[in-house]
Amino acid sequence: MMAGQVTKEQWKQFVQEGSLDTSRISRRIAASWYQCRKSGVDPYNGKGVLRLENEDLQKKREENKRLIEIAVPFMQKLAQMYAQSNMIILLIDRDGYVLKLVGQDRAKALATHINFTEGVKWTEKEVGTNAIGTALATEEAITVNGPEHFSLASQSWGCSASPIRDEMGEVLGFLIFPVHLCPAITSICLVRLFQLRLRSNTNGSS
Repeated sequence: MMAGQVTKEQWKQFVQEGSLDTSRISRRIAASWYQCRKSGVDPYNGKGVLRLENEDLQKKREENKRLIEIAVPFMQKLAQMYAQSNMIILLIDRDGYVLKLVGQDRAKALATHINFTEGVKWTEKEVGTNAIGTALATEEAITVNGPEHFSLASQSWGCSASPIRDEMGEVLGFLIFPVHLCPAITSICLVRLFQLRLRSNTNGSS
């Protein structure tokens, strides 16, 4: 079983009865679980459903062209560094859509099983508590491991997410680091490195 703050038994008790010992779960995860339950998210599913058509995905990418141009080489280098892991790296826009996905082939194939692919919308409303959706909701870095996910589809993953901010502090998007059957790596330092690169490129072009 993956290491985490929440056990499968606690998850089962919550989805079946709505009861939760909040002293044994992080505040943000607990708040997300309650919101998911209130919103009627299916805890026994959680596969991605809302996916952009190719034309709409290309429009999204065009809107985020500069971010993608800077992010993708950085993501590819990280993918090489973690080539022996079951990790993928994603770039998410401010609406929760996956703009780009790189990483180890086996991990990408596993992600496809839950429709975790480019163009999919991966928010709390769509798939329950997850690092992407919770980071979107709070604009803060977060790690979600195993049964901390509200829906079953994501519970074999550990995922770390951090917002990407410009020099004014505005959120441009999110970098996401899902790992299959392992606790997620901490993404904050990696995203800070990326933000330095982003600002360097921005200043250099001004």
